[in-house]
Amino acid sequence: AANLAAAIAMGGTPTRLVETNLRLPCLSEAIRPPSLGPGLSDFLLDEGLSAQAVVGTEVIPELRVVFAGTRPAEAADLLASDRFAQFADACLRDSEFTIFDTPPANRAVDARVVARAAGYARVVARRGRSFYDDVALLSAQLAQDGVVVVGTILNRG
Repeated sequence: AANLAAAIAMGGTPTRLVETNLRLPCLSEAIRPPSLGPGLSDFLLDEGLSAQAVVGTEVIPELRVVFAGTRPAEAADLLASDRFAQFADACLRDSEFTIFDTPPANRAVDARVVARAAGYARVVARRGRSFYDDVALLSAQLAQDGVVVVGTILNRG
């Protein structure tokens, strides 16, 4: 997700990368946060916190990153909230390209919850680890959820 977001931003397209893997956040391993400010989970838990407080500054020209923040006890509940749906809608509206980085769909319901909020999904499969039937099932489940699957990426294992 980080590489895709960076490539799109370097092409001149305003891009937002949102780390919605609240269970095991790891985006900060690929992109160093410019400061230790609040993240997505902090915003979702604190209604007094503004969205601008978590969107932050550009990491590279045209790329803004929202890091996961503090690890909450109930990640799926936060992502299923109206507050997250409104935040996701604002991200989609405010940037030409928005990527929501989710945990693997076979480990938690979070990916489907985020995809429903976004309205679209791109399925990423890992070579040598993902099975065709699992990818097909996930695509069918997303379609049942009303999510438009805009493609599939086969990633190295």
